[in-house]
Amino acid sequence: MANKASNIQIALSNTKWAFAGKFITQVISLVALVFVLRKLDVAVFGAFNFILTIFLIFQVFGLSPFTAIIKRYIPELTQHNDYKQIQQLLAYVCLASLIVFLIISFIFYFFKIEIGAFFNIPDLEVYFVPTLAFLSFHYYERIATTSLQSLLLNKSLSTINIFASLLKTVLYVVFLQQLNVFSLLAIEVAYSSVILFASAFTIARHLSANRALHNTGDYTMTPLRVKRVLRYASFSFLSEFGQGALGRSSDIFIVSALSNPLQVGLYAFSNRLYGMFYKVIPIKELMSIIRPIFLKKYSEGYESADFMKMYNFIIKLLLPLYITPAIYFLAFGESIILYVFDERYSAAYFVTLVLLSSNIFHGIFISQGITIELIERVEIKFYTQAITFVSFFIG
Repeated sequence: MANKASNIQIALSNTKWAFAGKFITQVISLVALVFVLRKLDVAVFGAFNFILTIFLIFQVFGLSPFTAIIKRYIPELTQHNDYKQIQQLLAYVCLASLIVFLIISFIFYFFKIEIGAFFNIPDLEVYFVPTLAFLSFHYYERIATTSLQSLLLNKSLSTINIFASLLKTVLYVVFLQQLNVFSLLAIEVAYSSVILFASAFTIARHLSANRALHNTGDYTMTPLRVKRVLRYASFSFLSEFGQGALGRSSDIFIVSALSNPLQVGLYAFSNRLYGMFYKVIPIKELMSIIRPIFLKKYSEGYESADFMKMYNFIIKLLLPLYITPAIYFLAFGESIILYVFDERYSAAYFVTLVLLSSNIFHGIFISQGITIELIERVEIKFYTQAITFVSFFIG
């Protein structure tokens, strides 16, 4: 009973800070985005967003198995107060992810001209150094923030995000007249570096403070074997690869290859609007709290009735949040584009509506996805995506 009360208190505390951080950072980000969209040419905005989307390659091939390991096993290790093994796990993740990042970076370097030509971004070679700087900082920023969420340190993460968002907006205002692809990438590097270093410091301090549990013997050694972790990471990678190939993030590569920078800019704008809606609505923040508590609560077993209550509660909580953006944009989307942003982006209305509507299915199956992570049957996701991928090409 005490453990249940403790979980409720942790959830409420983290939810409060996640919501506060979400609201403040999104108001700041909205102001910054309006500045950028009104200043930049649509084609320049498209080129910048395509460069940002290159991170998808690093995420799918380099980052996804490592963040999957962090999300799945840190909550379980925390349940056992096994902070020594958490520290070891994070050390191995950082080292292995660095090796993978360097390999992908070398491939990117040798084929940057061909990539730029294929996707109609002829200046990609010119942007290579700032692009690589952004990719490296953002890569480890994702590892650090995923670790903070898995440790349920949402208060610290919210504070860091608020400060970094303020810094980003100030930089936009200061360099408003000089905004181009180079300056935008430099601002992204500054933003990611602040989050990375502040998050790394917070994690190190948290692990150091809890290391005393080992001196008192108040912990349980978790049977976290290498074979178990590698199997989970491997199928997570395959699942992420399928999701990346079929997801909306990869669409910009198709648009870039088949069209011109103007259309890339319009699609990038649709993606940004999509992202803004789901940043204002705290689905990601709720999941960053629900997932680790769910994995902590049920990693040692569960009763069927209690499990199904939680399973259904997650769907009832999150499904309305997935439905709301599509309905709202259907009614007010054209006015939002015209009066908040610019009439140049009015052609992106229908695409944005399709993107928002397609996300409703995530809400229906979200509990199923967390359950698959709990029982470590990630191959089910991979098989589902493989069937969809094959059907897509056959059709």
